Amino acid sequence: MTRTAHRKTQRGSSLLEILVVIVIFTVGILAAVQVYPGGLNVLRANRSNSVANALNRAEMERLKNEVEQMPVAVLPLTYAFRGTYRELELDLQKRPTDLMPTGATGLSTNGIITDADGGIGKWQLFSGANVARYVVGEGRRIPGPRFVQTATGTEFGGVMNLQFAPVFIETGFEYSDPSSADAVFFNKPHVVYGNDLIRRIVDTAPVGSRMRQDYTVFVDDEGLEMTVPQGPYRSDLAVGSASRFYRVSARVQYTTPAGTATQDLVRVLGVTMAANGVPRINYPVGLAALFAVATPGYTFERVEPDTLQVARIFEDVSTGNFLTEAQISARPEILDDAVYQYKRLNDRLGVLLFHPKGASYTERRNRGRFPLVAKVDYNVHDWRNLREDFRIPRPVPYQHKLLMESLKVLGNLDNDGTPNTTGIGFQVRVNGGGPLEYVDFLLLDRETGAVYTKSSYRVDKSRGIVYFNDLDNNPANGLTCDVIYSGMTTATRIPDVSGRSVRAIFQANGDFAVQLVKATTDYRPTFSQTLGFGQCYVGGTDVSAPSSLPTRLYFPLSDAGKKVIVGEAWYTDAGGNRKSLTEQEFIIRAPSGVDWGALAYVDLQEKDASAAGFDFSFGYALRSVRGASVTIRTTWNPSTFALSNDPVANLSKLNAFYTQTRRTSTETFLMKGAQE
Repeated sequence: MTRTAHRKTQRGSSLLEILVVIVIFTVGILAAVQVYPGGLNVLRANRSNSVANALNRAEMERLKNEVEQMPVAVLPLTYAFRGTYRELELDLQKRPTDLMPTGATGLSTNGIITDADGGIGKWQLFSGANVARYVVGEGRRIPGPRFVQTATGTEFGGVMNLQFAPVFIETGFEYSDPSSADAVFFNKPHVVYGNDLIRRIVDTAPVGSRMRQDYTVFVDDEGLEMTVPQGPYRSDLAVGSASRFYRVSARVQYTTPAGTATQDLVRVLGVTMAANGVPRINYPVGLAALFAVATPGYTFERVEPDTLQVARIFEDVSTGNFLTEAQISARPEILDDAVYQYKRLNDRLGVLLFHPKGASYTERRNRGRFPLVAKVDYNVHDWRNLREDFRIPRPVPYQHKLLMESLKVLGNLDNDGTPNTTGIGFQVRVNGGGPLEYVDFLLLDRETGAVYTKSSYRVDKSRGIVYFNDLDNNPANGLTCDVIYSGMTTATRIPDVSGRSVRAIFQANGDFAVQLVKATTDYRPTFSQTLGFGQCYVGGTDVSAPSSLPTRLYFPLSDAGKKVIVGEAWYTDAGGNRKSLTEQEFIIRAPSGVDWGALAYVDLQEKDASAAGFDFSFGYALRSVRGASVTIRTTWNPSTFALSNDPVANLSKLNAFYTQTRRTSTETFLMKGAQE
């Protein structure tokens, strides 16, 4: 048999063929790569949106756990130059969408926003979400007392943590004239005060009579005089000193060369204590002196009595001691003073300590006795400082995964291309015996206001994981860490911190900011279009504003987009029939241009198209206008810009930067109960 051998043909690729294949692959790959950036941008945007929604939910859950402490409002500010300082003033004509400070004229090469009077401050702190930073009336019932370690030893009292701390404390910014009596209180990081006293409008204020009601302020119907409760004699105070201070706010009318003008003002009133053994009286107060202003040509005319609000200010005894049990037992009448004492454990981080008897104390009001409530006014330092509350894990490993990844790192470039040299924005001592320093991550002990030292933990900032270090390397006694109490320079070792409540404070890449947006808890109807805080104007009632519509209720521009509930409104329809609305929810609309357009509004015609105007047949047309809900708004901005030597061009770049701001919101009903 003959075998035929077949040799396989072996053939190689020529250089030309290889080059053709390379060209084809290159063209295909380049075409595909051009599609990737858009796709990657979409993925990044979707991921950032998911993170923002997660931040909204987390913040909402945090506030639900502390709904009792919900503030009355969060308001925008402006920074008026007063020669040697900038005064912090409400800017109620600022729309919620405005992201720049009023009067900005430039942005310097080092990132300072300027106006006609000079530099205001770093753009990160005075624009964007930080335009609205003034928290009004954040408060709650005095917390139950416990033992707390402080710089001066062990204290016993109720600890309150401000929900949106860190607090804005910057030199050169004042709440009022530094030379005025008000500055004693309003230039502190916090103003702490109690429930409003019951206001009684009478023909003549009971001047000098024996005080019988420690919770009532009398004001005459002319708005010229009032009387407030006088404090008892206290041997721990100097003779002739004021033993009580009150926060007094009102709408005040002045006569000016141009006619009548009104201003909404807040003043501090000091009431001298009674002499030893002399009964307390209703202390007389001349409102002309209390509300005198230095504006040339302004002469006090009267206070609008129904706008007067008076609340007692808590006594700050941070450098001293609470009134003791023995002192109170010897003189029971000073219990009213004891429960109005507090200490500032940590100004910047917003940790306050109240007298232990405050938690069980109740005050008389019209409807019975109510718990003592402490309310606090303060400014948020920076909404970009994200706050995450958690408990230190008990089991090994001692670690916690933060909600955010990609945390900002001290020294890395910021959005404007300059190095981030301030971290979370202020200096703190995080090393026992070490100096104050800027940090990009801070861990606060919520029980005491102490700060955990850097040696007690480390942070993986790319993954958002906090790892705790057992400093004595002895698992048998739990997790040992060091803390630095407020006012101290050395560290204190705590044998086992597992399970303790802490707050992590940090910033995230992408300029994420989580902010509370809410309507004022209650609005007072007024009949002038010049609106102050917590006021609404009934359309058609101000003869100086004839273009206002009689079916509209007007609000400051800063309230646009928020929700209110009108509890009771009486009106007439086109046929002259009297009608009413009860418990109706409205969204406050931005000016429409139909009327004079200076204020935001709600319109009765949204609920009844036949409404023709408010009806005052019963002596009133409106009752109970209140904020309806709260919103958590998260903003973020992944874009960047480069500062130059041209301040005007830099300001344009900053405005363009804010056009890239993304936002997402979560709204819910979080209404704390009435405190009065």
